Formats: sequence, C-alpha cells, structure tokens
Amino acid sequence: MGFIEDHSTRNFNAGDVIFHEDDPGKSMFIIRSGIVEVLVKSGNKQVVVATLKDGAIFGEMALIDGQPRSAAVVAKSKTSCIEISQLMFQKRLSDLPGWMQSFYQILVERLRDSAKKIGSTITDDTGRQIVVLLHEILQKNDSPNSNVFQWKLTVESIAAVLIIPPAHIEKVLNKLTITKMARSEINYEGRKLIIDDLQGFNNFADYCRNKTLEKLGVKDLESGDSYTKREEELIEFVTKLVKEQASAPDLEEHFFKDRCKIDLGKLFEEIQPEFNRLCTLGIIKPRRDMDGHKFYDINLERVNKIEAEADKLDKYEILENKLK
Repeated sequence: MGFIEDHSTRNFNAGDVIFHEDDPGKSMFIIRSGIVEVLVKSGNKQVVVATLKDGAIFGEMALIDGQPRSAAVVAKSKTSCIEISQLMFQKRLSDLPGWMQSFYQILVERLRDSAKKIGSTITDDTGRQIVVLLHEILQKNDSPNSNVFQWKLTVESIAAVLIIPPAHIEKVLNKLTITKMARSEINYEGRKLIIDDLQGFNNFADYCRNKTLEKLGVKDLESGDSYTKREEELIEFVTKLVKEQASAPDLEEHFFKDRCKIDLGKLFEEIQPEFNRLCTLGIIKPRRDMDGHKFYDINLERVNKIEAEADKLDKYEILENKLK
C-alpha cells in the first residue's frame, strides 16, 4: 500500500471531465473504483471509444511522449482515481528495460500520428494492428523470454496506444491462443501470452503489416513481384495446363490458344498484355523447336512458388478473419 499512499487520490462525480482532448499531459490515473469513458473528436461530435473500470490505467500516453492528451476522459459514475505525477511516472518508466522504454516512446509517437489520420475506432483492421504491435515488441526484446508477454500489461498498453476497449484486445489475444502460433499460461505471476511459433507469427505479422500498407496505398518494396487479378488468373490457367500434361513445362502454341478460348472464354489477343508481362518476369518463355513449331516454356519453379505464396495468403486471410 506504500506506493498508493505516496500519491494523491482524486474523486470525481458522474459527468466530471477528468481532462479534455489536447490538454497538457501532466499526470496519469489508475481507477480505484468507478467507471470512466474515453472520448475522441469525430467531426463535430465526440465518440466514446472505450469504457474503463476498476484497475484500468489512462493518461499515460501524454506522459511518455510529452504531447497533449489524445482523448478526453469523463467520469461516467462516482469515481475514485490515484493520480500519478509526471515525475513519478518517469521514475517508474525508468525501471523498465531500455528496449521497452524505447518501444513505448517510438510506438506512441507513430500511433498517435496514425490515430489523427485514420481515427481511433474499432475496425476490421484492429486485429491486424494488435498483431503488428506484438511483433514490434518481439523485435525490440532481446531477452531469453522475449516470446512471453505479461497478459494484463500487454492488454493495457495496447488499449492505451490504440484507444480501444481492453475487452476487444482480450478477445483478439484469446483467439490467437487457439491457433498453432500461441497459447496462454497462468502461474503465480499471473496470466501470460506465449508465442510458440515465432517464425509463423513473424510471417503472419508481415502479412498484417503489408495488408495495412496496401489499404493505405503504400507498396511494400520488399514484398517482391505483385500481380493483377488478370495476371493471377493467367498464372492459374497455365498451371492447370501444365498439370494436365503430367507437369511437362512446355505448352504448344496452338494448344494454348485453343484452351484460352475454351477455358477462359477469351481470344489470345485479349490476354496479350498479361501474357507479355509474365514473359518479361520470366514466368513464360516463348521458343521455337527445330521444325519451327512455337512453344511456351513455363518456369515451374516460379509458378510453384507463386502458387505456394497464394496458398499461404489464403491461410493468413482465414486466420485474420478469425481475429475480427
């Protein structure tokens, strides 16, 4: 109780504004009893993005990066809070490992800016955002138990950064634990989230990151070649033809064009732009034999890699949908 006794208790009545959005961040709060609502501006009105109860922490973002409050907090009922000053908060923060301090400072800065641009409501992207945040922590942590997260601290930290209800984060983490990538465990220190399949989780986090970038109109320069829908259909088509002839990688020209009309319902000229690009990428290589007959050689290694990547993306899409 010494820690609590060293800090002031603040009491609020229902409807009291604890702080406004854009106020200077001079302290953080821990709810001892009562309920508060977190509100952000959306056009000409304020939207409730979180409801916090006993034990919840709020107001720490402004203390980490020194920026004004990113949201308003209003007491929904009679509420008692412990108010911790900026000086004491910084002292407590300094007790954390250096990587964790850097992580919070960088993350709060980036996500505060993102929140201003795209809003702070729960969307279909929220599950992806949570996965990316967990991945960021993994990348920053070089301790032997870097794959182990303190459940409560993780939930509260993500809730503070994304400004979404902790219950929603709990829901996403719980769903992660029923995949092959992660599990939860309870011991004397409390509940923990453990990432067992680090490589699988890293790959899934990369997928979540790339999907978010794609939605924002940003192409990931490290993601390799990308294909249009029509190019993907053509790749699927040539793969089918190769399989039909016992994986022989050469397709006779007349056979290929005839099957275009039958299978795709299109003349070869209609798919010429996509065909030419696949030739440029080395997936298809036109050639003539000694008798002058024209063939299209298919790079099976590239095609199989593309097919495997498509299967992997389908799997990740299914997994992502489960986190919603």
